[in-house]
Amino acid sequence: MVENGTTSMVSSLLFLLFFYFPYSTMAYRPGDIVSMSKMGQYHSSRTVWQDVIGRHCPIFGVNREVLVPIQKPTGYTGADPYKISFQVGREKFLIPWLLVVNRKSSEVPMIDVNLRYSGGDLLGVTAKVVDMPHHYTEVHPNIRQQFWDSQHWPKHVLVRYTWEEQSEIDVTSGFYALFGSGLILSFILSIYILQSSQDKLARFVKETVAENNMPAGGIAKLLNALLDYETKQKDDEEANVVSKTKQKSNEEANVVHETKQNGVETIAVYETKQKNDEANVVSETKKKGDEANVDFETKQKADEVNVIFETKQKSDEANIVHETKQKDDKAIVVYETTQKGDQAIVVFETKQKSDEANVVYETKQNGGEANIDIQLPSCTIKQKGNEANVVHNEFPSCTINKRKQFEGNNQPNKNILVEKSNKKA
Repeated sequence: MVENGTTSMVSSLLFLLFFYFPYSTMAYRPGDIVSMSKMGQYHSSRTVWQDVIGRHCPIFGVNREVLVPIQKPTGYTGADPYKISFQVGREKFLIPWLLVVNRKSSEVPMIDVNLRYSGGDLLGVTAKVVDMPHHYTEVHPNIRQQFWDSQHWPKHVLVRYTWEEQSEIDVTSGFYALFGSGLILSFILSIYILQSSQDKLARFVKETVAENNMPAGGIAKLLNALLDYETKQKDDEEANVVSKTKQKSNEEANVVHETKQNGVETIAVYETKQKNDEANVVSETKKKGDEANVDFETKQKADEVNVIFETKQKSDEANIVHETKQKDDKAIVVYETTQKGDQAIVVFETKQKSDEANVVYETKQNGGEANIDIQLPSCTIKQKGNEANVVHNEFPSCTINKRKQFEGNNQPNKNILVEKSNKKA
């Protein structure tokens, strides 16, 4: 048994070393030389990849500057540009073509190489050609002379290696994610605790009231206060609604409903009061804009009904008053329309008692012309100005009396009198 346990442990260690050894050999350590190769291009001809010697290669995790020699290309005349490319590391990160000779600039070029790493891994490489800082040329003036001398080869280009460490773990994002998840879990837990403790909370309130010897009326008020519901919303487009119900007995109920809107929507107030068989209902609607203000009131006691309906408009449209009064078999209806502009003012009144009905219809117009369309069971009359056209139906039985215009009076005729008779027009 002991030998079997020792054998299994050794095999496990060998298995772990088998997977760890390749990773340890591939990972870089600080101070290791990172291999690099280069390729040159002049005209359409390219060189093969050539390894760069160790003293010109980057060192892992160390910022430094080196002078990389560039050999004279085959067939070089000095008129065309010369480009160079690099491959860095065992991963062979490719640096695209960099223009170093005859690049349309009077400054000496310098290659700035940025290497990104994390732990022992090389993540990426970028490079660009920039002008050499002036303090380099001031300290080493021969660099400028040798670079611009067409006969001096090999030319040396300054390469600056800069290492940038990147963390694989984003601490800030992790903190925000942890804080947000904790907040959500706390909210859900608080809701669950409140729901599970609702019965205990109600029992605690009742016990507290009983210990304080609160009267029964006070308990009822407390329960009614707990039943009140109120919803308020600050948004300008949605309504703020307050609903409240109070009831003193089984026969007596007062209901108040109120709706308020911050924007251009309506403000409505509805109130109902009831005691026994009597009901008074008041409904009021107010709007801030140019739309109508409507007052509606209904009063009822026993068999009598009085209804008043009124509409008022701020703009130039009509003001309408409609009133209906009824008691037993009597009905009095008054309908009135008033217009501020050039439109007609119409008054319509109906009075009825038993089987008799009196109808009065009157039309008044401020302008000089009156357009009147009246259709009776026997004929149709249309008038514009001082002319009258009569169109008869199948059973014409009407007479048209038209008053002539008086001499010296500039006002056109506005009145038409229609009377029933047995004569045919």
